[in-house]
Amino acid sequence: MTDVPPVTFALRMGSMIGCPPFPVLDFDDGASVALHAVRPLTEALGLRIPEGTIFDLVQDWERGFPALAELVQALAYSPMAVGHRGDFVPSELITDEGLLPAARQVFLRRGACVETLPISTVAKASGTLTLSDQMKAAKPAFCLAAVIGKQATGVAKAAAQSVIAGWAIGVEIRAADSAERPAPGALIIGPNLVPAAFASDLSSIPYTMGMMGREVAHGALSDLSAQMPGFLAEVSAKTTLLPGDLLVIPATASPDTPAAGTVDTLEALASGFGYLKKSFK
Repeated sequence: MTDVPPVTFALRMGSMIGCPPFPVLDFDDGASVALHAVRPLTEALGLRIPEGTIFDLVQDWERGFPALAELVQALAYSPMAVGHRGDFVPSELITDEGLLPAARQVFLRRGACVETLPISTVAKASGTLTLSDQMKAAKPAFCLAAVIGKQATGVAKAAAQSVIAGWAIGVEIRAADSAERPAPGALIIGPNLVPAAFASDLSSIPYTMGMMGREVAHGALSDLSAQMPGFLAEVSAKTTLLPGDLLVIPATASPDTPAAGTVDTLEALASGFGYLKKSFK
């Protein structure tokens, strides 16, 4: 299958009634397939793909992603896959679950101090978030998250892309610290992880964020991804990044962005990265 076009895909965690969450392969034609449903083909091809969650896949990304890509090519083109293509379903029949519930958000604070904390929220595509008083006053900001794919320390800016497994969109409700500087707060990650191999050019992918049905932010994902190499190099110079860690670049909130406590719903969207919707209370 060397002379056929590569088939791109995104990953998410999904569920159906009566089933625990499972990894899902999403394709740009609107079709999806549960990874466990095509496990027999995986075995027939002699591929080693970790079982479990998307987080488990990221832990061995250097071997897991090439195996996933080979599986997807086989699903598209190999006669061996004929009996497995009936397992595909429309993507909307699968409910989105938390993408990386075990991930850590890694960030810098006060210039020199690195803090690594569990992220506050990894949300389903829909769900309700209870806001603290501090969060109610904060302005949500659209963000782009790089998912780290291998252990990394002291990564040069030019080599930053080599440690990124993939990308996800999100929204962060950034409260201010005692000096009124934005500090990482509640992070809401969108449903899809787009492998970095399929996201080499983000300049043509627009994003939007809306609150209560009104658009409050828009731009190109490349506006944010361009800042990631420098940020990743700075962070990795001060701490060791681990597979599954998230590095987040937020967009600057516009002056007229409402505070989180004044709205009921928030939405974010970017083509291929899924649709995020969050209700507040």
